[in-house]
Amino acid sequence: MSKAKPVYPSERKVRKILITIPVDQISMIDNCAKAIGMSRSSFLQVYFDTYAEAVMNFAEGWLAGISYYVKKGEEAAIVEEAKATAETLTGKKMSVTRRRKTDE
Repeated sequence: MSKAKPVYPSERKVRKILITIPVDQISMIDNCAKAIGMSRSSFLQVYFDTYAEAVMNFAEGWLAGISYYVKKGEEAAIVEEAKATAETLTGKKMSVTRRRKTDE
């Protein structure tokens, strides 16, 4: 005969945080936790421990996807810094202001 042995997450330093997720996902998490006899918190801890690598891969993929925009922002910052330096050295404004022609 086999005996049922409860599974609990390992004892580690914990910190409580507040997250906002849709109600349907909360009920799904609660149903899953109830089905295996755990609390929501314990279930989520075990879930994230089990899928930590997948969570990290998701975050890395997300960062790779936005790297183009990060690089573009860094390049714009470099151009602005060079422009400010040139204005300081020459004493002249480097940007060109275009004015609209008005029919007067």
